[in-house]
Amino acid sequence: AVVSTQSTGEDKRRREQERLRELERVQKEEEERERKAREEEEERVREQNQRNHRISTNGDAFEVKAVYSFKTNDANELPFKKGSLLTVTEVIDENWYFGTFGSRSGIFPTSYVTPLNPPPPSQIIEEVARDDTFNRSGEESEDSTNYQDCELFVAQYNYQPKNTDELELLRGDLIEVIERCDDGWFVGTSQRTEQFGTFPGNYVKLHAEQPGDV
Repeated sequence: AVVSTQSTGEDKRRREQERLRELERVQKEEEERERKAREEEEERVREQNQRNHRISTNGDAFEVKAVYSFKTNDANELPFKKGSLLTVTEVIDENWYFGTFGSRSGIFPTSYVTPLNPPPPSQIIEEVARDDTFNRSGEESEDSTNYQDCELFVAQYNYQPKNTDELELLRGDLIEVIERCDDGWFVGTSQRTEQFGTFPGNYVKLHAEQPGDV
């Protein structure tokens, strides 16, 4: 009877240990999944920023919004909370910005922020009325006098098309512009997507190198 009681107790302890090991295994698998999910999200944001944060080195400042909180004890780094609006004054490299937040300034990782798009084109060009020189479908009238053979522009902001005849822009895209319309919109082809369409002219900037330059 004593042996039987000891055996039963050992069986219970063994089952309890196995249960605990199983719980630990499940917990570790869950932690590993969460870690991988965080790394994948950080990598996605980093890749997006590497695509979108291609700006010219002309010293122009631009605003970004924090998608994550950044905590640091380094005096050279700039801490902020998720949702904060910061001003970037210098692009150090593809991984770090230098900028300001309130009265403070410092460096911070590019993967923690995303650039803010400018106001919609309708708010910027609202004083210029659309005319008949270009009908937004790729056809130009005979009185159009501002046709260009080809000019190379670089996108300064992202732009998502609102109509089927519009061209998607990502920051850094090179656009071959064939016409600057009187209403402030441009017509051209994206070298990235090889798509043709219209887009707001205030979203791009003339490239330093033009077709035909030696």
